[in-house]
Amino acid sequence: MKIALLAAALSLAAPLRAETLDVASPQLALAVDEPAFTATRGKLDFADTGTGPDGAPYVIHEVIPADETFEDWKTLFAVFIEDDLALDFQAYVGQVVRVYYLSCVDEPDIQVLGSSGDTALDLTIYCRAYRDDPSTGELAQFALRRSGDDFARVYQHWRLPSDTDLGPWMTERIPEFSHFWDAARALTLTEID
Repeated sequence: MKIALLAAALSLAAPLRAETLDVASPQLALAVDEPAFTATRGKLDFADTGTGPDGAPYVIHEVIPADETFEDWKTLFAVFIEDDLALDFQAYVGQVVRVYYLSCVDEPDIQVLGSSGDTALDLTIYCRAYRDDPSTGELAQFALRRSGDDFARVYQHWRLPSDTDLGPWMTERIPEFSHFWDAARALTLTEID
């Protein structure tokens, strides 16, 4: 599959430099490189805290290019932290992936790029077309992490026309993909006492 070719191409990409995005919940903190697009396109930020439907507190920080809007973004980078989730890691991953099975016209293409037992999983998900907008699809990268009962996901999404030829589209974005996975490999969670 074309997504599998991405892994080979990533090793050839030159690293991009970015600022660090620091995000913290009451119990967990992480620092991650901002997305590659911030160096050339600027950025807009959105941050929020709250309580999820299961009663777990969360914090989210989203970043999009400055020339896009949150109502109609094409590229989105985010950090989402949830504290005190009564889930094991497999169930947490299942919740993330389930969204794509419910949202995509066809079964999503999911590629696991790395795993570390029940504490870390890196994956790419391709949805050719959304059920509610068949002319639009999505490619997403996720770095999912767990520390005790606290979970963090760092992710980047690209919305694209459903008829996009993924080969050339992904080739243009190899530096962005590489930057994301370099940041994911360096990602560490810090428990807050």
